[in-house]
Amino acid sequence: MKEGYYWIQYNGGRQIAYYSPEEGYDFISGEEIMGVWYVTRGHDLCNNSEVEVLSGLIEEPKP
Repeated sequence: MKEGYYWIQYNGGRQIAYYSPEEGYDFISGEEIMGVWYVTRGHDLCNNSEVEVLSGLIEEPKP
């Protein structure tokens, strides 16, 4: 997956999140996982099965 903004669904809610292909830690499984989602609501997430990508890469907002 490419770095950038995506529409995702997590825990029943939909939001825009920023995906970064960096190493993260999944506290539930205790495993190192490649990919971190930076979200605007709640805690940042590892790229695991709990995150569903709803749409492809979207353009970054322009200032």
